[in-house]
Amino acid sequence: VTMAGSSSVALQFPNIYVVVSGGGDTSTKRIDSVVCLPPGGITIASDTTGASYIWNDGITTPTRSITAIGIYWVAVNNGCHITIDSFVITSPPADTITKSSDTSACSDVGSLLLTSPAGYSAYLWNNGTTATTLSVAASGTYYVTGFTGCHLIIDTFRVTFISHTHTASVVDTTFCFPGTLTVTATPGYNSYSWQDGSISSSFKVTAPGTYIATGKSFCADHTDTYSIVAGTLSFTLGADTTVCINYLMNAPIKGDNVTYKWQDGSISSYYSASRTGTYFLTIQQGGCIASDTINVNFYHFTQNIRDTFICKGTPINVELQCNVPPGGSVMWNDGHTESVRIVHDSGTYWVFVKKDECEILDTVHIVTGYCDCWVDVPGAFTPNADGLNDVFRPRIEPGCTISGYQLNVFNRWGEKIYSSDFVDKGWDGQQNGTPADLGVYMYSIQFFIGVNNTPVYRNGSVTLIR
Repeated sequence: VTMAGSSSVALQFPNIYVVVSGGGDTSTKRIDSVVCLPPGGITIASDTTGASYIWNDGITTPTRSITAIGIYWVAVNNGCHITIDSFVITSPPADTITKSSDTSACSDVGSLLLTSPAGYSAYLWNNGTTATTLSVAASGTYYVTGFTGCHLIIDTFRVTFISHTHTASVVDTTFCFPGTLTVTATPGYNSYSWQDGSISSSFKVTAPGTYIATGKSFCADHTDTYSIVAGTLSFTLGADTTVCINYLMNAPIKGDNVTYKWQDGSISSYYSASRTGTYFLTIQQGGCIASDTINVNFYHFTQNIRDTFICKGTPINVELQCNVPPGGSVMWNDGHTESVRIVHDSGTYWVFVKKDECEILDTVHIVTGYCDCWVDVPGAFTPNADGLNDVFRPRIEPGCTISGYQLNVFNRWGEKIYSSDFVDKGWDGQQNGTPADLGVYMYSIQFFIGVNNTPVYRNGSVTLIR
């Protein structure tokens, strides 16, 4: 570069040579600007006013748009003075902020307006629009980028449109007025409103009519319709009855607004009768009152038909009689239906007696047996193993009942040589494991015989013969 006065200077700009003639002068400025380029580019301009401009790429306007990073310069000619401005534009890493928002809306709102964060110079939505807001009508993910200098923000909206649900129920209720009936709306909703504008979840009804409650929550509502009809009250404790155990009576009407009063002043919904008498109950439900009475008769079905024993050989003619209350029924095991009957056979008989809720079963046994039995004691026996008269013992009538049996045998010197407690076991003529001598032996026998346990005592002698 040739300057006035034959001086020269290097201007430090590549490929830039400026020649000044006619005594003019030249000045240079270098402005290194660090700029983050937004999507639409940036406009730069020389801060010197001149008659003409020439940029390094031939543009001749005072200002220009930049869409890419690089080195830009402009020569401004102002007659005998030329000013050269230089711009170095770079793009350092951007300072980025991200945000995420979950947004739900009911489908019946139509659309939802998304708003970008404030304070940025430019915006770009994922669909290419550059407004600060975006109207959406479908579920999905939307995002916007906001620019300002080297700062940008990315805001993501996850939008869900929820279908609005509406349910309803109708409840028909009968209530006795005057009185107050409390009805409660379906639980689970955030707010409630009734037909009169009240906002409680329950409503006190004092007159017949239709009452409507609407419960609302996000994208859901429910309508309860209560149809309240004035009613009357009636009930029964049942027919008069005969029982043999405590009789439990239950009030047939239940509810929060029901009160009870029995004949003794008790106020429970049930009552246990334990004796014969008249019982009554008064029930009040709201403004309705009703009463009923029942007679309870206690009857103890005591049966005491005794078992009967008859000696064998005696004719059987036994009268059986059961205890039957008036109006009761009788059934014997063999089909007889009389309360009194005569039986002529031994065996087991049962009778079933019933009256209303009370019933009883009794059993009686008619038994025959030996009242007395014959007994025979032999005077001799022959223990020679011929199977005839080999054992000494008393002979007793077959089938006879025996108890307390005792048999003892003694030798001539009074020594006991045999003893037995078993009626079926006798003396086989052995003494200490060897055959006893022939001769006469003394015995004593005692036992009880027959169903009457008649005592029997026998003493005598028996001859052992071989």
